[in-house]
Order: sequence, then structure tokens, then C-alpha cells
Amino acid sequence: MSPLPFDLVILDMKLRKMEETEVLAELRRHRAGVKAIMLTGYPTAESARLARQLGAVGYCVKPVDKEELEALVGAVLDSPGAEDGGAGAADRLCREARSWK
Repeated sequence: MSPLPFDLVILDMKLRKMEETEVLAELRRHRAGVKAIMLTGYPTAESARLARQLGAVGYCVKPVDKEELEALVGAVLDSPGAEDGGAGAADRLCREARSWK
């Protein structure tokens, strides 16, 4: 884990060496308040639900539009309480992901 502080991670849902659940669990163990935006190239209703269950505060389908991701990052970082399932948790979707909610 990085010794530098961070407030947000952008995490691909399909990882080669670890399951996304393991990565988020490890992040939460070391940095309880960290927020996560999940990315996927394989959008399904199930992956959107999984992102929500894992506590993600954002969900985007790849390829992600740069401006849209920047706007999402800004909204997530400006929103208090989202990391613990508060207002807006996992309801911040990139345009392409809205149909998977």
C-alpha cells in the first residue's frame, strides 16, 4: 500500500492476479474511507450490482470518455459520505453505464 495519502481509486473489474473483491477488501482494510470508481469492458446488470455491493461510488464502461471520467472523479471527490454508501453511492454512472443500473 502506498505511503502517500489518496482519496480515490479507479479500479478495473477484471483483474489478472486478484479479484476486484479482494482488491477492494484490501483497500478498505488499509484505507477505510477510500472511494472507488469501477471500470468494466464487459457491462452487465450483475457487474453493476457487484460494483454497488462492493461500495463503489462510480461505475463506467470502457472505453471511457476522458471528460466524463474527469467529471465523475470531481463529483465523487466533492461528495461527502459516498464511501460508506451515503448519498449517491454507486449512482454516479458514466453515460454508457446508465442502462446497466
